[in-house]
Amino acid sequence: MKKIALVYSFKESEWFSCTLICRNLVSSYENAFGKENVYHINYSRQRSVSHDDLKLIFSEKIDKLIFIDHIPTPVTFLERLEEVNSDKDSWPEVLIHVFGDYPLYLPEWRSVNKILFGYNVKYICASERQANYLAKYIKQKEIISISPFPVDSKKFFLDKQSHLLKEKYNLPKSSKVLIYTGRLSYQKRIVEMVEAFLICKNDNLIPKDTYLFLVGEFDNLGHPYLSYSQLQGEYFRNILHVIEKYPEYQDSIIMTGNVDNNELRSFYNEADAFISFSTYHDEDFGMSIAEALCCGLPVILTDWAGYHSFNLENIKHYLSFIPVSLGKEIPKIELEDMLSVIQGFFEKDIKRSEIAQAASEYLSIENVGKRLKNICEASAPRYKGGTDLMIQITNEQYVKNMEFFRSEISREFNQLYYKVYDAYVE
Repeated sequence: MKKIALVYSFKESEWFSCTLICRNLVSSYENAFGKENVYHINYSRQRSVSHDDLKLIFSEKIDKLIFIDHIPTPVTFLERLEEVNSDKDSWPEVLIHVFGDYPLYLPEWRSVNKILFGYNVKYICASERQANYLAKYIKQKEIISISPFPVDSKKFFLDKQSHLLKEKYNLPKSSKVLIYTGRLSYQKRIVEMVEAFLICKNDNLIPKDTYLFLVGEFDNLGHPYLSYSQLQGEYFRNILHVIEKYPEYQDSIIMTGNVDNNELRSFYNEADAFISFSTYHDEDFGMSIAEALCCGLPVILTDWAGYHSFNLENIKHYLSFIPVSLGKEIPKIELEDMLSVIQGFFEKDIKRSEIAQAASEYLSIENVGKRLKNICEASAPRYKGGTDLMIQITNEQYVKNMEFFRSEISREFNQLYYKVYDAYVE
């Protein structure tokens, strides 16, 4: 049996979804290879790794060195490892799980390319469009594999006995519920989603007793690529301004703040659909969507980036997607499409058991583990490094920092943005 080493920070990430992903990936690899064949190496948020762990990689003859965390990038770890042993032929194969924040650290990934040149390397992306995006930056698309981030199906599953949500919020048993979970943020398009929902109610396009739950906390991230930030509480006020336009239906928007996972599972099981209009610039996957699907919940989503991969072939008739195109300041979604997709969902006959089964087959820890094992066992070519486009973009990032996709003369995207982000709408 192959020996693998999982490299990640033993301290949890400040991003809860990344903590879940890392924890579930560990379980998938342990399930696939056996715990006795999996070594765990702490690569701290401060970029430290013990010398003994680096030596262990060679003394224990580790076959696969797998980076499963989103930060820090592998660059410092690989530099330290080269100091211990620079013989390319004695190194294990290197596998790197790529997260959505990849473009935020492009100069470091350029350094990773330099270190890994000539070694056996594979990249693993969580969605097809993220793989297409990554292929803009590295020369060999054939070394990019796709495996979704796994879901713990012991925590998220179809449970027909759930009654917490409607009882807690005093909703009629016959009422309909659309639910969004995640950060309430500008690029998540919460304002547009709330307005489309309220228009649907006002125009009698959906049942009057339908509620929209917003589960999560507000942030003021804005759009760093375009140097657009928001004051604390500004986005909350933007949503309130929309709700105030429809006073008759203001009680149908329910903001809960964060809830724990046990409560969230009950919410998913009682809701009628998960809804997200996000066009976040690095929407590589969507853990909330994956968890909701495992609870048998149909989804109403933008056809953007990683969301596209949830359009599973055998249940796609239960799923609804809003077309997206690239815009000058933010990806474009049309109001008519939003309204049509929301209205059309209520005309579908949903069989939740079929959704839960298909989602589990695609997303469970056990099944993702099998997929990851197949990826590990496939041969890996020698790495040829990054593309000219990566060099061009990183040169811009050295100078402009986070605004490397911004036009020189306006707060709009430049041509570099369109060269890479067309992968998210193809």
